[in-house]
Amino acid sequence: MWGFREVKSTELDRQPEEWESRARFLEVAVRNLIILTKDFAFDLDELQTPAFKDQLDTFLEELPKEWRPRALENNFRTRQNQIQDFSKRQRSYIEEKEAEFRQIIDTLVSGLAKAGAESDEFCKTMESCGQALEKVAKLDDIRKLREALNQQIGVMSQEIRQKRDRDAKALEQLRKKVSNLHLELKTAVKEGRACPLTHVGNRRAFDESLQNRYEHCCLVWKPFALILMDIDNFKKINDTFGHTAGDRVLTNVARALSKQIRSDDMVTRYGGEEFAVILGSATLRGAKKCARKLVKMIDKLAFLSEDGVEIPVTISAGIAMLKQEDTPESLIRRADEALYAAKANGKNQAVCEQYKPKSRSHGMGRMARGLLETFHLV
Repeated sequence: MWGFREVKSTELDRQPEEWESRARFLEVAVRNLIILTKDFAFDLDELQTPAFKDQLDTFLEELPKEWRPRALENNFRTRQNQIQDFSKRQRSYIEEKEAEFRQIIDTLVSGLAKAGAESDEFCKTMESCGQALEKVAKLDDIRKLREALNQQIGVMSQEIRQKRDRDAKALEQLRKKVSNLHLELKTAVKEGRACPLTHVGNRRAFDESLQNRYEHCCLVWKPFALILMDIDNFKKINDTFGHTAGDRVLTNVARALSKQIRSDDMVTRYGGEEFAVILGSATLRGAKKCARKLVKMIDKLAFLSEDGVEIPVTISAGIAMLKQEDTPESLIRRADEALYAAKANGKNQAVCEQYKPKSRSHGMGRMARGLLETFHLV
């Protein structure tokens, strides 16, 4: 539980710089913990994840603005309760899905056990027929021997036919159950890697695809490009037109991006209002051209609210090309830095990792260059 302890007199003797340094560290630590909490949250509408992440974003925005200890404590307790509530819902969701798959597997095991029981019954019938044949062999009358033998052969033939029919039905039922199980597992795997709102890949799908492509490039050098995109002023869209309209914007943007890429490329929802596009077999020039095309395409699309009011929607994009010294993390970092530059330079544009802004004056050029050097963009 968040709380404030009494400050000892010896602690008051510390330099203001030290207290300021401690305050900055605590703010950064809390901010990073909140961001990690967002990353570990399953991106599912059933869990109301978008609303949960919006609450955390609001807290991150308010954190550096509030310095009153009591207000900070109350705000943190509120977010703590929200995180605990979301964790409980997420845990319940996982347990529910585990129970569903356990039931499917139990059904399959039950079917196998039933087939085994029928096989035991058939063996008992054949054993009984064998005992009857032993008695037949002891008969002295040829006529009675023939009649008894024909009778047992008839019993055995009928039992074998019935057993064959039962086996065929059991195998067909088992085949259907296995097929359904395979389909459900396949669907579950697909849903586990797809955003339920936008129907494109989720963060997990992005991470796996990026890692696979990176490992492939380590074996056969065939570099690819990464485009990180962010919907401009998305919080304002939600605040002005409502979260339902915001969800429609996310869905329509994802659909539009998916229609414009090649079969070798991949669109995923990176998180929140961010999307990522992995371009296979691309040059930096080609990736820049593709990103600019996507930005212009979104700018030209019409997005309407439920009341028919046009919603202004644009995106910003940052582009990075895989280098031989790269890791997946460093590639993401450079694309994210380029995206930041696109945002800082006015939004609704695509910026590649080699971007250098044009300045109106020499002094402004030095300022812009210093900003880019801070984020390792030059």
